[in-house]
Amino acid sequence: METSLLYLLELGVLGIIYCTISFLEYRLVYKDVKAFSKYKLISLILFVVGILVHTLGDFLGEGRPLEMQLETLGHVIIMVGAIVLIKQALSLSALAEEYGYG
Repeated sequence: METSLLYLLELGVLGIIYCTISFLEYRLVYKDVKAFSKYKLISLILFVVGILVHTLGDFLGEGRPLEMQLETLGHVIIMVGAIVLIKQALSLSALAEEYGYG
């Protein structure tokens, strides 16, 4: 239980750091890639929330059905974040082709 709490706190701190860096990056990018950067930030937030929910399942569950429910919910949140990131990466690839890359 102590290990799960430690992981939960560490992941929370790292998640806040990564989201802050991504937000600062969003404010500084060119307008052509602003939409990609915005969705990347949203995707990162979803990843962090999904991982925290998954780890919260380990912390609170301890073999009960709640553990599996929270871990499954965490996986679903992470999958939605991945879908958002993949969709925006494809749009960024199309933008790169307009400028002659790809």
